Amino acid sequence: MPAPLAHLRVVEVVDLRGALAGRILADLGADVIKVEPLCLDAGRLRPPFAGDVAALDRSLPFLFRNAGKRGAVIDLHDAGGWRRFCDLCAHADILIENLGPDEERAHGLAPAEVGERHPHLVHVALADFGLSGPRAG
Repeated sequence: MPAPLAHLRVVEVVDLRGALAGRILADLGADVIKVEPLCLDAGRLRPPFAGDVAALDRSLPFLFRNAGKRGAVIDLHDAGGWRRFCDLCAHADILIENLGPDEERAHGLAPAEVGERHPHLVHVALADFGLSGPRAG
């Protein structure tokens, strides 16, 4: 029996605060692609580490939240990286991001822009205090 979400592809641009959303979808069978910047996700440096050995691939919180996902390292500030990211989104069903409203706009990921560029895409924008209002971000 196929997994219930095996037909879905998800692109994820999140830090540790948003990674569980993609993990749950991956556990249900979705193809989740985690996009990291060139400097890699800072969560890779969060202790505790497997075997008490600090290394980029040994952070237990990072490994737990990102199990079952594929990864892509993309520079969203570079034209080539932006094209690669847009290509991922063109072939995805869901985009999950928690960049916050300022970073969304800086990266061209404000909800209106994503909707215009990729009308088929379900855009999940996670923010600690919402995307608008006095405490947005």
